[in-house]
Amino acid sequence: MKKFIAELPKRGMRPAGRHGQFVVAGSALKNIMAIYNDTAEITHAPGPQGLEGGYPVRLSRKGAQVVLPKGVTLEQARAMNLEGQEHDGVQEIKDNGDVVVTSEAYDTFKKELHVDCKVITVEHSFEQAMELKKKFYEFARKHGAKI
Repeated sequence: MKKFIAELPKRGMRPAGRHGQFVVAGSALKNIMAIYNDTAEITHAPGPQGLEGGYPVRLSRKGAQVVLPKGVTLEQARAMNLEGQEHDGVQEIKDNGDVVVTSEAYDTFKKELHVDCKVITVEHSFEQAMELKKKFYEFARKHGAKI
């Protein structure tokens, strides 16, 4: 386990700082340009039409139209995203934007990071994220990761 955790910074983390920002900015710019230039190209976008997760979409000045593969209904695609969300530790996203974590994520936060956090609120999300980051880095360093 200690060896696995020590390898996480090299193998499992998105680039930090400017390098990570380039990835996010490039994706956002691609989508903005598709809408601005009215290309109607098919790409991937998060949360089209208020849906949970990411979907294949056709982007144009009309907005983002979800374009699913043949044989996949919107209900099936949404169910896949909701299931994937649970694997990421998210039980529910409330109408006000608060995120309720799964029991497994909550237990892991408490046991491994010593953080008592069942709901990440919109109002306190920045402070909660900074606490989780601090505790995760402490955990990672304790297990041999060089961060």
